[in-house]
Amino acid sequence: METSACWLSPAFSRKKLHAMLAPAGQWHLLLVPAGKGPGRILDTFDERLFQADCLLVEDAEWLRLVDLAGGLVVEQPAPAPTPWRFADDLAEGPVQAALARLTPLRALLPVATVTLQWQQGTIADDEGKIQARLQQLRLGRGRRVLRLWMSAALRGYDQAHADLLAAWSRLDARPCGGSPAVYSGLGLIPRGYQSKPAVELSVEMPAAQSAGLIIAACIRVARANEEGILADHDSEFLHDFRVSLRKVRSLLSLFVGVYSPAATTRLKSECAALMQNTNRLRDLDVYLLQRQAYRQLVPPAIHPGLEALFAHIGELRRQELAEVCRYFAGRDYLRRIRRLEKLFLEGAGPAIGPTGREPSLAYACRLVGKRYRKLCRAARRIDAETDDAAIHRLRIHCKKLRYLLEFFTPLFAAGELEPLIKPLKRLQDNLGRFNDYSVQQQFLGNLPLAAGGIATGSGVEVARAVGALQAMLYRQQREERAQVVKNFARFDGVETRAAVQRLFPPDEENSDEDHRLLQQ
Repeated sequence: METSACWLSPAFSRKKLHAMLAPAGQWHLLLVPAGKGPGRILDTFDERLFQADCLLVEDAEWLRLVDLAGGLVVEQPAPAPTPWRFADDLAEGPVQAALARLTPLRALLPVATVTLQWQQGTIADDEGKIQARLQQLRLGRGRRVLRLWMSAALRGYDQAHADLLAAWSRLDARPCGGSPAVYSGLGLIPRGYQSKPAVELSVEMPAAQSAGLIIAACIRVARANEEGILADHDSEFLHDFRVSLRKVRSLLSLFVGVYSPAATTRLKSECAALMQNTNRLRDLDVYLLQRQAYRQLVPPAIHPGLEALFAHIGELRRQELAEVCRYFAGRDYLRRIRRLEKLFLEGAGPAIGPTGREPSLAYACRLVGKRYRKLCRAARRIDAETDDAAIHRLRIHCKKLRYLLEFFTPLFAAGELEPLIKPLKRLQDNLGRFNDYSVQQQFLGNLPLAAGGIATGSGVEVARAVGALQAMLYRQQREERAQVVKNFARFDGVETRAAVQRLFPPDEENSDEDHRLLQQ
């Protein structure tokens, strides 16, 4: 198939469309009902399908994914009555493959209940040779009805498809316009959730005001994820919750002097307390997410022990989730999170420190430049003999610089920070994997295997699996370590240095040191 399209159309008869297609008997339209009944629209919490202009609909028999931009449809039998949430829960098929690519970690959740009616059709010439295919999806929600036509030309037969598009135009159909048009037609309002919401800052805005706006956005993200954590839809709810609060803590540490020392210390303590009771649940989530990767690391003979190990981790996670749910429902959590909301979403913010009234852009340039110098000093001391602790410290330097660049991105033109962010992300990913392999080895070594939950007779197999995994993780950690110097060299290239010098010019105090670093 070469050409495809997706159109929104008013109601019109098949007979009328056929007449427009075949004024001289050239094309013959055949439409056959393919199903009718109740169904539902599905998407992830962060609306990844909506953002990709895709529509996932499910009825009792079929699961169909519609490309609203291109008009192509893929389908496979629905797993009903088997409950499912993730792409990996589905049997192999075109829909499963597409969802695994678009939404690998997120659960597919109901967006709306609708009535569905499918029609499938073909356009053929006088000899019966099919030259184009089309499908109609009729969606009903209350009194609202939406008709979608998806069509595709077969390779080498574009004329029939072109005539079909011309006929639709004469019948007042219009190009679909993607997800927003479909949602509007059905009276659906996109959730609009973003784990990294845009924050509007200005160059002359006081640094304390910028800090307050960023923190307020992070608090909203944290609160938006509470329901999903309690419902245990997927692990990304907890991940986004923790990252948002970690960003608040990092901002408070990095924005030195913006708030008073007493306010900074108190707020950092509040954020740490809010996250503390979720630490272990996140650790267990990470290991369960690595299940398939772990299977590939060890020989098949180790897999039975690995399955018993993951069954044990799954039970530990179930217990830990219950503890986290009790924590979220308790007075301590609600009191702490409400204090932050009142301070940053409803109040005037904390007491301002000595640098809080400095213009945001000048403050950003000084802060980013200082952090960049620290990272370079730490990285340029690393060689083959450097101990692992220095590698871990470098990872922290990278994370702090990355957070600063994210915080201050609204102060710069679109794409202006990319020459710095792209190589930094590559280095940060490398260091992150190095750290993960280290932490995972420690976790496996400290896992309470004797505390119950291991299937009878599986203890030896689990011990073998743990030992094999630790050995493979150590090997991967060594491989990542060997890449650190190479990735820092990419980050420390001429383009990055030029971007730093242009975007974050040094102040008088650090001009000599900056010059030396940028010339090395």
